[in-house]
Amino acid sequence: LELQLDGALAFITGRSIAAVDHLFQPLRLRAAGLYGLEHRLARDGPVEAAGEPADIAALAEEIEAELDSADVYIERKGPILAIHTRAAPHLLQRATQLIEQALDRLPVGYRVLAGNAGVELMP
Repeated sequence: LELQLDGALAFITGRSIAAVDHLFQPLRLRAAGLYGLEHRLARDGPVEAAGEPADIAALAEEIEAELDSADVYIERKGPILAIHTRAAPHLLQRATQLIEQALDRLPVGYRVLAGNAGVELMP
């Protein structure tokens, strides 16, 4: 397919490029991951990515302590923080509140992306 499109084929995903590479190995296409916060411009080129602000690491630890549930999965994806509540849907509202309250502590431009089974904080 890539050859038929003269190389105009890429993976675009909210997942990391490393995750996509693992899923589709040995195929390594151009890619944009983490909602465009990381990218690979050449098929086998290096991945360029935004770093994780220290505030995200601290926030992840605080939210994990606050929710204190083995059924909640907190995922740090570089500058993105995701809280997955599929196994604990009763905690989704509280997780969303915690994320929204944290916005003023983070760099300008961060926003909340709510989902059916979780919530994400992203630039």
